[in-house]
Amino acid sequence: MPIRTAPRSCRSFARWLVRGGAALGFAVTAIQAPTARAQNASDQAAAEALFDQGKAAMAAKNYAEACPRFFESNRLDEGIGTSLWLADCYEMNGQTASAWAEFREAAGLAMRSNDSREKVARERAQALEGKLARLLLIVPAPARLPGLRVVRDGRDVGSGLWGASVPTDPGQHTVVVQAPDRRTQTLTITVLPGPGEQALVIPQLEKAPADRPPTPTVSPTPSPAANRAPSRRLPSQRIAAISAGGVGLVGVALGSYFGLHAKSELDDSNADQHCGALNRCDPIGLADRSAAQSAATASTVLFVAGAAALASGAVLWFTTPAAAHDPSSTGTATRVAPWMAPHGGGVLMGASF
Repeated sequence: MPIRTAPRSCRSFARWLVRGGAALGFAVTAIQAPTARAQNASDQAAAEALFDQGKAAMAAKNYAEACPRFFESNRLDEGIGTSLWLADCYEMNGQTASAWAEFREAAGLAMRSNDSREKVARERAQALEGKLARLLLIVPAPARLPGLRVVRDGRDVGSGLWGASVPTDPGQHTVVVQAPDRRTQTLTITVLPGPGEQALVIPQLEKAPADRPPTPTVSPTPSPAANRAPSRRLPSQRIAAISAGGVGLVGVALGSYFGLHAKSELDDSNADQHCGALNRCDPIGLADRSAAQSAATASTVLFVAGAAALASGAVLWFTTPAAAHDPSSTGTATRVAPWMAPHGGGVLMGASF
């Protein structure tokens, strides 16, 4: 059977698709290439600058600054030379394990590119092997809980490295141990310069306390006295004024009584000729005159005391300070009372604090 060929129009369309696809691919490549070249050029420029800064810091024996410069330069643009400089910086800074690993990395790069510096890198790595300090992380079976995570200096230590003697830079190292529903524990160990091996045993983590619901805060119940409105007590000075006024009124009343009694006794002495015009009296008249004299004295004393008490009350009342009207204020308790003696009298005032 003869093979039928596609119509000319179909063959033309197919050729157009092939050519269009090729053109599209070329256009995409043309767009991406300058971007990639620009990015590579930028990284290379940064790597060169960092490398120069690292060399300057190395010359000044400032290894703590030089090593991070070389590391970042090598990350941006990996090369055998930069790797060798970084390894040498690590060795100068006492980071023997990092130097050993970096010399081996440089040897591998040199071998893949058939570079003569492979021999130098391997010899430097072999020279450091006898100086390495090693750290052994021991995780006993009871400590191997589900989901256990061991982190050394911020990097996870996989279970494959548990119980393995690993070259480690001398100095202090932090190991964080975590597991679900367990208390996180942080351990520290100071690795001494090698050669030598040190071990750190990972303990079994304690159970984390269960989350307790927050204790409700109970507001204290106010006492009935707290809700009660403050009593409107009279200020103590006003009370003293009222007391003094009362005492004064009693004194005036008693003075009036004794005054009338004195008048009555005097009248009795003059009755029935007990006392004459020249105040000459018989015994009965003398007794009446003596009683009248005593009553008159008492009347005078009581009048004077009563008047003084009334005056004191008035002074206390009208001189009460405004602050004394505060029902919560406290003051002194004042007492006023008249007193009498055979030959005089007065007003007694006292105060309690």
